Parts: sequence; C-alpha cells; structure tokens
Amino acid sequence: MAGRESMQVGVRAQDGFPFSAECFGLHEMLQLSPRQSHHRLLLLFKVVSDTEAMETLLEDAFVLFGIFTIFIFFLKVAKCLRYFVLTKWFGVPNSFFSSLGEWAVITGGTDGIGKAYAFEFAKRGLNIVLISRTKEKLIKVADEIEQATGRKVKAVQVNFTKRDIYEHIEENLKGLEIGVLVNNVGMLQTPNPCRFLEMTDIDETIDDMIAVNMVSVAKMTQLVLPKMKQRSSPQSEKAKANSANKQLHL
Repeated sequence: MAGRESMQVGVRAQDGFPFSAECFGLHEMLQLSPRQSHHRLLLLFKVVSDTEAMETLLEDAFVLFGIFTIFIFFLKVAKCLRYFVLTKWFGVPNSFFSSLGEWAVITGGTDGIGKAYAFEFAKRGLNIVLISRTKEKLIKVADEIEQATGRKVKAVQVNFTKRDIYEHIEENLKGLEIGVLVNNVGMLQTPNPCRFLEMTDIDETIDDMIAVNMVSVAKMTQLVLPKMKQRSSPQSEKAKANSANKQLHL
C-alpha cells in the first residue's frame, strides 16, 4: 500500500501536478519509511520554492509595469509643460497661423473681444473676414485693420437674428482658404442684466437669443469646417507638396 502511494506520488511529480502541504500529512509521514519521507520532503520543498519563484516573478513584472506607466505619464506631463513654457515665453510662431489657411473668419468682429481677435490674427499674417450687422462699424474696423497691419479685410453685413442669412455668408466665403473660425457673435436679453420674466417681448427675445448664441455657432461651423477637413487630408497635403516642388523647379 505504501509502495503504491509512493508510486502515485512519483507519477504526479513527473506529470507536473501541484502539491500542497495537505498532501503530506504528519500521520502519513510517520507511516512511511525514511527514504519515502525524504522523497516527499524533497517534493514539498521543490513545490514551495517554485511557488516563491513564481511570486517573485509576478512581483517583478508588476514593478516593471508600474515603472513603465509612470515613465509614460511623466513624458506626457513634460510634453505639456514644454508646450506651455515655450508658448508663454516665446509665443506661438506666426508661421503656425499661416499654415492653417490664409483667412480668419470672425463673427461679431466689430466690437470688444471679436475686434481684438481680428487685430491679433491680422498681426500674425492672416487676412480677415468680419461678419456683423452694422455697416458703418464694419467699414471703420476694416480700415483700421488694413492700415495697422497691411492685411486684406473683407466685410460681410448680416443680422444673425435672421435664419436666412447663411446662403449670403456662404457666397461671400467662396474661394477663401479659411484656417480659423471665431464664433464670437452673441447677445444678452437686455443691455442691462434683468430677471428672466422681466424681459420685454419675451418670445421674440428668446428666439433672437437662440438664433444668435446657438444657431450661428452650428451654421457657421457647418459652412467652414468641411473645407478645413478637406485641406487637412493626406491627399491635400500631397498636392500641396507637389505644387511646392513644381514652383521650385520653375
């Protein structure tokens, strides 16, 4: 009986079956001969050492994975810091804006933030399309930008409270290589802040606010974005490179 059990243990060891401490009970150990007991102890030590080696290997693998993850994280942080530090100290180069396209389209560009955007993009080498509702302001700001920067300015007069203006805008944007769109136009319910229910002509005011503050953003993006995407395609980049090479040869 003991010989058969010893044979089974040997077969299990050769087949690679795992052993646990429960396989080697003290009562059974005492019933075995010294040689069999020694054989079982060797098997037990081998299983324990193999388990410890596997645990060590797994620990090392997790440590290496953690180091690799932290390294990738710090690379991304360093990249972000490099971008912010360089742009803060040296600013974005003008070539970046001109590489996007020749024109910048700015809605509500005759006052405040929109006007400031127009001047800054013109200083960085872009031509400007101003879209606003007041013709006198458009002419005045366009002249100021042209005289200050020497860039071209195109003025488009529309009222963004209307819904039928976008075909007119599209006609005026045809053939322009637009690199930047600034959806700046907006309106408040009244010149001075007031409670919602205190608005005059509340139904008309709500419709106007939706048309100016929300519809204009979606519609202007719909007009401009497809051409931007088309120019950024690999085929377009290849065509630009071929054109540049031809000009060099000429």
